[in-house]
Amino acid sequence: MQLGLQNKSKTPGGNVSATQYKTAKAVFRKERQKRESIVNTSFHSVPKYWLTVEGSPNLQAELALIPNGSKILEIGPGPGRMTEALFQKQCDVTVIELDRELAKWCEPYSSRIILGDVETLDLDDALDETYDVVLFGDVIEHLRRPIDVIRKLRSRISETGFLLACIPNISHGSVRLALLQGKFQYQEDGLLDHTHISFFTWSSIRELVNFSGYTIQAVQPIRTGVLESEVVVDILDVPISVLKLICKDPEATVYQYVIKAAPMRDDEPRVVEAWNLRDENWNYKRVKAGAAKLYKEAGFRWFWNAPAKFRRYFFRAFLLNAQIKTLVYIVISFLPFRLIKPLHDRFGFASARRIISD
Repeated sequence: MQLGLQNKSKTPGGNVSATQYKTAKAVFRKERQKRESIVNTSFHSVPKYWLTVEGSPNLQAELALIPNGSKILEIGPGPGRMTEALFQKQCDVTVIELDRELAKWCEPYSSRIILGDVETLDLDDALDETYDVVLFGDVIEHLRRPIDVIRKLRSRISETGFLLACIPNISHGSVRLALLQGKFQYQEDGLLDHTHISFFTWSSIRELVNFSGYTIQAVQPIRTGVLESEVVVDILDVPISVLKLICKDPEATVYQYVIKAAPMRDDEPRVVEAWNLRDENWNYKRVKAGAAKLYKEAGFRWFWNAPAKFRRYFFRAFLLNAQIKTLVYIVISFLPFRLIKPLHDRFGFASARRIISD
């Protein structure tokens, strides 16, 4: 599953989803234009709040795991996109939200709202019942001691219930490449969101879950290409041998993990389970081909004005995904402009669609 709207910032190929975000924002405002406006909140500056569940693969994955009519404890619902979707599934939702203004937007879809920081709340005092699902959307990475919160909530999960969480992957290939270039630049959102306090790889997620007293029942990797996240990487400075090595790792294309975990019995051993991330959405050749296409998208703009730079991008694309067509365009770029321009005017062979398409 590709990330779609969730992967929202600038990539080497340009700001690929700015239009999608503007559309999502307009839809959000239209749907809620009769409601009291949000004033003192980060809503207006945080694009992820504008997304619909339909436009967010991680929210879709979470929703698919929740049975109709469930009793839900939702931690950090924000403006209530997921809360509304749960309400439509006839779920009874209790929310814990830190932001009073955001909590107002959840009121029509929740049976109870608890205002406060989930890390400092007295959860035993605030909660007096059990739930079928304890839902952490994009929350765990914002906690100082997530293991303590998750442990405390074990007693609030029903006998057949489970914990559901979406956790970003700091081991995504783009972060690895940025570190190799000496970069770790916090950003407004994404993997290196400046509000993230805790960072996780697949290994440390499994440790967090198991040592908190849970066993993982299901995992849904939300994938995006190694070079397709918002993390800043100089792709012309990436050694192709290193890029190929990273592409071989199934974890390198995971942007987020959606995990379902059930409480263990007290007498069960805390064992970190092994999981195979080579699912049907991962394929080494396809990952390399995706990176090659991005090189071509970034290089196309230089075809007419800086052919030498164009060749640098396309040669890397060829090394990743050896296609005769890519090689032909590299050769064509050596020809004089006076020969290329008339041919293009007649046959359109140097259009973006012709050059970039496989």
